[in-house]
Amino acid sequence: MKKQILLSGVFLVFPVLLLAQTTGLPPFGSFTNGGFDTINNQNLNAVFSIPIVSSSGRGLPLNLTLNYNTLIWVKGTVWTPAGNWGWQKDFPSGGSISYSTSTSTPRKCFQGSQWTFETITYWSNYVYTDALGTRHYFPVNYQESFCPQWNGGTYAPAYASDASGYYLARAEDIPMVVGPNGQVEAGGTFTASDANGNYVTKTTVSCSGCVETDWKDSVGNTALKIIYTPNTTSPTSIQYKFLDGTGNYQTITLKLQAYNIKTNFGCATAEYTATGSSAPSLPYELDIPSPVSGTLTYHFTYEASPGNTGYFTGRLQQVTLPTGGFYKYTYSSTNDGINCSDGTTLSMTRTVSDGTNSATWNYVRNTSNLTTTVTTPQLADTANANDTVYTYNSLDKKSPRTFMAILPAQHCCEQSIQPGRPMEHRPPKRQFLKTTVRNRRQQPHLIQMDFWTP
Repeated sequence: MKKQILLSGVFLVFPVLLLAQTTGLPPFGSFTNGGFDTINNQNLNAVFSIPIVSSSGRGLPLNLTLNYNTLIWVKGTVWTPAGNWGWQKDFPSGGSISYSTSTSTPRKCFQGSQWTFETITYWSNYVYTDALGTRHYFPVNYQESFCPQWNGGTYAPAYASDASGYYLARAEDIPMVVGPNGQVEAGGTFTASDANGNYVTKTTVSCSGCVETDWKDSVGNTALKIIYTPNTTSPTSIQYKFLDGTGNYQTITLKLQAYNIKTNFGCATAEYTATGSSAPSLPYELDIPSPVSGTLTYHFTYEASPGNTGYFTGRLQQVTLPTGGFYKYTYSSTNDGINCSDGTTLSMTRTVSDGTNSATWNYVRNTSNLTTTVTTPQLADTANANDTVYTYNSLDKKSPRTFMAILPAQHCCEQSIQPGRPMEHRPPKRQFLKTTVRNRRQQPHLIQMDFWTP
């Protein structure tokens, strides 16, 4: 057996070669919350989480959720899929640290009374990715050499630039991140613990025809067993065995199969193809035992590649819930809804159904004026659907917000509301209510958000 002491997840340290889009739920973001899923209104990433296991332990919980982000394509010389194709399915709450490092060729350095040849090592792009896939960037960028006059830059420690509270306590090739609660989140030695010394233990167990990892929670119970069959590279199933309230193990099963992938985005970037042994193994079904209603089953289907029969783009198209309802994501025909410059989504339709009735949200981004227009479903008491326009600055940040809505004729006044100022009532110029909220935060936020109800 091999044992490792871990905090609440599997932590990896590796250099960054390609930077993916912003996924997860970044701080101060603008989102459409849909109950099961959440849409980032800035880049149209859809993210959802399905709880698998939760063991409270002592001070340090052991949690596992099945997470997914729809933004999976990274622009390079060839379209490149994000790690695990948007799925985070195999480690409890925690994350990974990534960074970039390079070394220069030797160059002449004058020290004291002589010349020497020294190299310079560069360190930058420190990023912590949390369990939901949100990337937290640290403003650390420096260089080190045996030639003192070449040393300099911005060193650790440093807080994440998104004001999330994550703290890079140590950099170079053994980085360590501390969470907002003071808990060590990740370290390059694969060891971590909370401030009180609580920890969880990961143990690799011998398994015939499979790969098994057992997790002990902070009170010593083997609270979770994760079993890949037949391997972790191309699994056909992942079993999550967890302790129930009676002390017996119950099994949640994630079923996977290979999908032939071929993109057809029609951008200048070369298309991606993966078939045969290189085809990714993606989830298509999740079975969760229930003491009340038998097995709860989720089904996952993927977007067919436009013009390529028998191929898929790798993006999830629909999640069918155990109740029979579903969430469906459909992309526009132009470039299959993708932004050729960065791989984010430009246009998407989101359909939500309870199995009988459906409602549709339309999302359209305009990269010229930096807006996202969200058209919500038409309600029974409205003549048309409602539009919401989100306006961003060039940094994809948000600032003051404006809300507008048409009201019935009996509403007599226009009201303007600002923090720290009394409400003003004025005779109406038109029959509508306007509410303006000014943002007092230091960081830039939504520039403007307008609602129109025809």
